[in-house]
Amino acid sequence: MEIGNNIKSEFSLLDKSITKKSSKCFKLFADYNNYSFSYSLYNIEKNEFQSVHSYIFEKNNSNLKYLFNFSKMLKWNLNSFTISYFFKPCTIIPNSLYDSKLKRKYLELNNQIDSNEEVLVDKLKYLNAVIIYSIPKEHLRILKKIKNIKLRHSATIFIENILKKTKHSNSNEFFIDVSTKNFNIAFIKNSKLVFYNNFEFKSKDDFLYYILNCYNTLEINSREIKVRISGEFEKNSVISDLKSYIKKVLLVNRSGSNSYSYILNQVPNHFFQKLFNQINCE
Repeated sequence: MEIGNNIKSEFSLLDKSITKKSSKCFKLFADYNNYSFSYSLYNIEKNEFQSVHSYIFEKNNSNLKYLFNFSKMLKWNLNSFTISYFFKPCTIIPNSLYDSKLKRKYLELNNQIDSNEEVLVDKLKYLNAVIIYSIPKEHLRILKKIKNIKLRHSATIFIENILKKTKHSNSNEFFIDVSTKNFNIAFIKNSKLVFYNNFEFKSKDDFLYYILNCYNTLEINSREIKVRISGEFEKNSVISDLKSYIKKVLLVNRSGSNSYSYILNQVPNHFFQKLFNQINCE
């Protein structure tokens, strides 16, 4: 459904028990990038995710102010509001090398930073490092108006979650989470982060090329090392294509540590990990 301003509604699912009067009972988890926006309400009394709303932008980098005005629930008096944000790739710096006075210079090593961008830093819990990234000052101004807002780069959520999951693991494996036109990928070896990157793709061939190139660059045997994949994609098409090159491809489904409203049965199980996993990174 087209809703104006080049935004297409993908999912709009809401548990019938949700009302504005009970808004203080909900944590809101959102994800924003240049091509899509999604969010979910989590009921802290029932420990249950009870909604999913997602939008695809017809044009790159849709108007954030318009999006927030359209989605009225984003203005409710919520318990908390956490947003996973991606505007440009980030830089990971070990704590031992990090100097807050140099954060902009660190980021400029692999990104062009404009004068209208603010440089932010996320501290990682499960890695002795920080993630440095940028956000347009206009976006930051809009987001800071939200009460109890917590802003994190999408890489922070992705990396923290997989490191937490593999904390006591001796296995070696890739993790991938797919968004509309980009994906996060990381390689974990013996519970340690060896590699992370984000790639933007235009076609399925691009998508496959970037993944296989990661295997080749790291000199990893694609017939031996598994990949765990989640995100917003058609299961049959992507999985079958990956298995043509990678022997062990596993679909990541929702964590059993949380509950999900019946309304979310309409969403494929591997979708929106970027929303549901945020509860594990608070």
